[in-house]
Amino acid sequence: MKGKTVVCIGGASGMGRGVAEAAVEVGAEVVVTSRSEEKAKRVAAELSGRGEAVDIEDDKDDLHLIGRIGR
Repeated sequence: MKGKTVVCIGGASGMGRGVAEAAVEVGAEVVVTSRSEEKAKRVAAELSGRGEAVDIEDDKDDLHLIGRIGR
């Protein structure tokens, strides 16, 4: 998955974190999202990825994240 970006919604814990870890193992760049920016950034740092706080129930937050992914 080199050159691919995986956005793991809820990636700071549980199954989401497992998906993030698996994506990193196969070479993807990972963006970890969580309602807690602190947790997302902590896990992202552990995985050499990026952490973002996103309220997935808010369409504006979702669109804002999509706009930032390419940066």
